[in-house]
Amino acid sequence: MNFISPALQVLKQYAGENETNLKLLLSNHLNRISNGNESQSDSIRYTVTRTVYGVIRHIKLLDYLIGQCSDRPLNRIQSDIKILLEIGAFLLLFSSSYPDYAVLNETVSASPKKTRSFVNAVLRNMTRNKEKLFGSIDKIEDPTIRFSVSPAIVHHLKKLSPNWIDDLKYLDSEPAFHIRFDPRVLDYIKAGEILNSHRIEFKELHAFKSFELKEVRRVLHELMDSYPFFVQDAGSQSISIIASQYARSLVADVCAAPGTKSVTLALLNPSIPIIANDIDFGRVRLIKETITRLNIHSIYPVVSDARNPGFSHKISSQMNKNPDFIIVDAPCTSSGTLRKSPDLKLKINENSISRNAGLQYEIIAPWFNEVNTFWNYLLYSVCSFIYDETEAVMNRISQIAKDFNYDSFEWIDLSSELQSLGFNFIRAEKGFYLMPGPLNNDIFYLSLIKKSK
Repeated sequence: MNFISPALQVLKQYAGENETNLKLLLSNHLNRISNGNESQSDSIRYTVTRTVYGVIRHIKLLDYLIGQCSDRPLNRIQSDIKILLEIGAFLLLFSSSYPDYAVLNETVSASPKKTRSFVNAVLRNMTRNKEKLFGSIDKIEDPTIRFSVSPAIVHHLKKLSPNWIDDLKYLDSEPAFHIRFDPRVLDYIKAGEILNSHRIEFKELHAFKSFELKEVRRVLHELMDSYPFFVQDAGSQSISIIASQYARSLVADVCAAPGTKSVTLALLNPSIPIIANDIDFGRVRLIKETITRLNIHSIYPVVSDARNPGFSHKISSQMNKNPDFIIVDAPCTSSGTLRKSPDLKLKINENSISRNAGLQYEIIAPWFNEVNTFWNYLLYSVCSFIYDETEAVMNRISQIAKDFNYDSFEWIDLSSELQSLGFNFIRAEKGFYLMPGPLNNDIFYLSLIKKSK
């Protein structure tokens, strides 16, 4: 169990730099893990990742349970020791990978000598009272502790879904991952055979012609060097699928990075050129790397601020046509991706919601002025369930159309498309929330607007 010390180092640094990006911080630490045996190093990296994400995913609940087993109040436990106890508590209560005695021995050994008796006492108490502790979890009345989330997340999910408790349980679980492939190179059967040959467990998603994986292991990234696979959540795939059904001449993917929406659309409808825009040079570089690896020539990457739709004019003038389909997959709180990004569970608050909602409106509103309403369809999406970022944005857009007497806009019913793909969804006035369900998707919001001629 030589992963406890590196996991402790990551969590200690994160505790001191709480606003940092956990994924980036973890990646920097993982890159330094090597013991000369790549297979063993890979195993340690995976276990460190799962442990760090597991602790962050359950952090408030773990602290609550530690408090039940300690004779000291939490605020009197030294920070480093509390993190070590959180690691031990996660491994004892939420992971079945190691026997209790091994978790106890390794966690105690990783603690300073003068604290070992205390760490040992807390974890032994936890081990002896497992059933009692599990029973107490369901009795916790405060959902922010039970699911380790911010009050804002509870408030907004409660407003949206009658099944909000089940939805919180879903967002509290480990994620699934979805992968697609280039159908010009592989067919569905061959793609599955490749995954099988590399002992990667998967579930077939026939409606998407894609696969669900429980983990994206290092071997999958190695596969990508030899085969045309790429990772894209089912919710994100739905954006590309819908666009492929309505786009006719030119698509502008306004916030395109990391590029998988444009890539899937290009593979579904190779005859339609796509302008893939993002404000960040590094993220556009990722788009270029992906389309180069997959040998796609119908995507045109652009670096520009999405709040200025003028980025599309140069390319569209060269092609002598305007985009008829706009994709605005806007930056958001990512409240629908908490399984993959558990560090966001406690960071999302009313300030971050308001900030993102303002940016989303700034990005989408210019597409509704007289200069830029040359399109036929606009698809707005966010990986969020929060009203301010979803229906509220569409309501503000609806008001623009009324105030300026533009051509009429209509919101398209996507029920049949979403049902055929197998989504569990909630239909709102102007859009659709893709909710937890059998597809194991992140939660997304989609709204398709048609401009009447």
